[in-house]
Amino acid sequence: MAGRTYVVWEPANGQTIVDGRRFTADGPQHAAEQWADWSDYASNEYHIIGGQPATVMVRDVNGGPTREMIVSGESIRRYAAKLRVQDAPRAA
Repeated sequence: MAGRTYVVWEPANGQTIVDGRRFTADGPQHAAEQWADWSDYASNEYHIIGGQPATVMVRDVNGGPTREMIVSGESIRRYAAKLRVQDAPRAA
């Protein structure tokens, strides 16, 4: 399924729809999540993933309702372990 293009903006930062960024997404929720990922990375401060939710507006560029979304995130520690295989002893 091809995604739709949405524009996402953050009114708390004085933004309007003309300041919004465009994202191709499967729906408004996905577009808001993509915006959060972009916003945290672009600001290099990671407020959202650090526990400060953001309220954004999301609208399909082809029209329709404007949706207010609250975006939050979390930092997850992730580890992996692998068995170390040592070389088998050589036959004499």
